[in-house]
Amino acid sequence: VCVFCLLAYARPFSLILLLPFVAAFILFNRDYHGIEYRQSIGKEFFDGLLPALEFTRSMDDRPVCVTGSVNQPYIYVLFLEKKNPAEYIDHLIYNQPDSSFRTVLFYGRYSFGDPLCLRQPDAVSILSSGESMDTASAYESKTFGNFIVYYPKQPGDP
Repeated sequence: VCVFCLLAYARPFSLILLLPFVAAFILFNRDYHGIEYRQSIGKEFFDGLLPALEFTRSMDDRPVCVTGSVNQPYIYVLFLEKKNPAEYIDHLIYNQPDSSFRTVLFYGRYSFGDPLCLRQPDAVSILSSGESMDTASAYESKTFGNFIVYYPKQPGDP
């Protein structure tokens, strides 16, 4: 409405009056869609979890330990696996099967928030960037957004 009024009633001055609006719009977009904002909001939306899970899919049939800091991480696995709900619903293992509020602990080779899984020497672990691994020196790592994938070193790697 403001732009319409400027063009309709203040035609000679419209360009001069529109410049501050255009500058404000450009500055707003730079801050709102810029790197700093994406980094600050990325933790809330689990930035990097899907690429990290996609990376682990290529690692044979090794067990995959997914951090417990993610809300319902099995949903991300199901999204990538693209399975029919009728096929996977019977393969989910819950912490309290008869409870109205339950969390998925295991689905296939994936383990969610299970600290025992991290002790398996051949397991691949996906941890958030704030978490650390006790035996990280025995693993290689790759970072995806706010997540780090730890996978066993290949024989002969330093």
